Amino acid sequence: MSTVLSIWVNQIRAAEIDVVAGAGFTFHYTQEWLHHQEKYPFSPHLPLGKTSGGAEVKNFFENLLPEGSALDVAASTHNLSKHDAFGLLAKIGREAAGVMSIIPIDETPDAQITLRLLPFDEITQRIRERPTKSFSTWDRKVRLSIAGYQDKLAVFIDQDQKMYLSDGGGSSTHIIKPENINPELPFMPANEYFCMRLAHALKLLVPKTNLLRIPDPLYVIERYDRHKERDGHVNRLHQIDLCQVLNLPVEMKYQQSYEFSPEGASYTDLFQAADSTTNPAKTKIVLLRWVVFNYMIGNTDAHAKNVSFFLNHTGLRLAPFYDLVSGTIYGLKNMAMFIGKEEEIGLVSAIDWKEFCKQCDLKPTLLANELRTQANHWGKFSTQLLNDEIYDPNEKNFLSGLAVDIDGRVHLMQQQALDLRSL
Repeated sequence: MSTVLSIWVNQIRAAEIDVVAGAGFTFHYTQEWLHHQEKYPFSPHLPLGKTSGGAEVKNFFENLLPEGSALDVAASTHNLSKHDAFGLLAKIGREAAGVMSIIPIDETPDAQITLRLLPFDEITQRIRERPTKSFSTWDRKVRLSIAGYQDKLAVFIDQDQKMYLSDGGGSSTHIIKPENINPELPFMPANEYFCMRLAHALKLLVPKTNLLRIPDPLYVIERYDRHKERDGHVNRLHQIDLCQVLNLPVEMKYQQSYEFSPEGASYTDLFQAADSTTNPAKTKIVLLRWVVFNYMIGNTDAHAKNVSFFLNHTGLRLAPFYDLVSGTIYGLKNMAMFIGKEEEIGLVSAIDWKEFCKQCDLKPTLLANELRTQANHWGKFSTQLLNDEIYDPNEKNFLSGLAVDIDGRVHLMQQQALDLRSL
């Protein structure tokens, strides 16, 4: 039995996936897409004009799915195995990350846009019902087709800041995240908002963010893969994460240490991927700033699905940064990608940074300058950001602890910058 899915880019049927039970699957672009003036491959591993199969297809599309409990909910809701990537995408792939809309071959994308008002009291109720009801299911429909473990919901926000669920031919514009249901990870909205505001102050490219009270805290981030026109129409932009750039399965998003050799995505892989962008030199500088920033804030979860790239007919270019959250404030120690050969963030030394430069083909003096610059900027902006009236007293107390945690690494960064120059 064969199942065929079509992949639409806006109103163009751009590609098809043929899934044959027990015999694998194939992927090919349509003639309409191949003759389009601004055609591009969806991935470096899915070239135009070629029928693809195997790991290249499987890895790319599995990386579009949610993870953890959200994946379990999607599978159980539709009576599918969570390993049935294409079956799941047929059900929840209409608004995947990026530009693609994935639907059964005998269907067409809805032209009619339907917006359902999402009152704050309803969101609050659903946040508090999470121990027994999934946050990804609304109106008996699994809404989440965005990768990741954390509870989140894609919504449309209008000019009056009202939130809606978008159906039919509509697209979401923002992602909202409530407090983490895990009591060991408190104040996540405040944590992420603070770190993203700090990144913005240090001039890292990040989307617009907000911290709402409904009355529960709600972190809101603008989708960088969506662009809303003045008339309200939302254009989708194609983006792929580092796992998709590297043709890695989702379980390889973390670098893993083995006795003889590490596996999984690494900073070496990331900086090699930068060579394929439209401006490799600039991309590497921006990525270096991201690496140093993650070290400074203690982001232990900067894995290969938390860095992405735009891809269109002009080529591959780095997307804005997202999911910048301190993990060390919760006692997390092991980094998603190693600095040099060191996995534990508290043990990183100038020697590890020098090895990192060697692995990523960077000049140690460039890294030393970045370590010193970000350390100095922390001292310049930290007090102002901590005193933001947006935080309640409990959040301010939490962030004061986070500031102390960052202060310790900032002191190390200043010393590491000096040591790098003498090694």
